[in-house]
Amino acid sequence: MVFWASVPNQHVTIEQSLSPSMMGLPPEGSEAQQVSIPGRKIMLEWPSAMRIGDQEEIKLRFLPDTENAGQGVPVNFRDAYLKYNIMAEGRYEVAGMQVSPANPTRESMPAGEPIKFTWKITSTEMGAFDGKVWLSLRYLPLDGSAPIKVPIYAREITIRTSGLFGLGKSAAFLLAGLGIVAGAALVYDDIIGGFSSYMKKNWYGKKMVESE
Repeated sequence: MVFWASVPNQHVTIEQSLSPSMMGLPPEGSEAQQVSIPGRKIMLEWPSAMRIGDQEEIKLRFLPDTENAGQGVPVNFRDAYLKYNIMAEGRYEVAGMQVSPANPTRESMPAGEPIKFTWKITSTEMGAFDGKVWLSLRYLPLDGSAPIKVPIYAREITIRTSGLFGLGKSAAFLLAGLGIVAGAALVYDDIIGGFSSYMKKNWYGKKMVESE
């Protein structure tokens, strides 16, 4: 029981590169240039399995992709930062689990800066929970006109939760502790009982013989 409650949860990490052509805006009107940002890389980490009652995290990192710089850049590429402020918006959708934050979260994304989203999750039920992680870019024009939202990434993930006889880690530790205490009490009783028997048989018996 203690071993089951002590084993670290298994995590999965995946990476995916996104080229400028996958994150940009379509050309406007007669313009032939695509407005976009330099290539980036997504690193997504989540627990593939966890115990009921555990609190775990799903982490999404959105990083500059220095390894694949220049790949997938449109011929007529124009840097979006010349006309827009850009925000990244992340959200995790799943039914049957507690998620914090539950609503989409946004982070300002200066050029060349890494972005990180973290969702804390927990569950009181056993089962397999299918959810989806989303990432979008919000292009905010510097002239104050309406922002433009561009979904750039979606990933389905499955998290399996388990329990020991329907118990979570904390309850398993508690029962294990109670078992240790109960076992120690029984051993203590055996030791005291054995010592008492020994004393009665040897010390008290010897005293009675001497008194006779």
